[in-house]
Amino acid sequence: MDDLTLCVEPAPGGWRIDCPIGELSLMFLSGSSAERSAHAMAERLSAFGRGVNVVVADRNHTIIGESRYGAA
Repeated sequence: MDDLTLCVEPAPGGWRIDCPIGELSLMFLSGSSAERSAHAMAERLSAFGRGVNVVVADRNHTIIGESRYGAA
């Protein structure tokens, strides 16, 4: 099973979590709220045996953090 990557990135009017499952995108007003939610989602998905990466970008789209959950 392939790993999933959840990307936290700026979006018009706020921040989003971009998820490849069903081309899901969740919107947030706060970057910290989006980041907390992405990490929580990653923990839940990894509990089902998926490897999940969380990639966080700043307002300039520069990657400022990466975390890995679950299967290696």
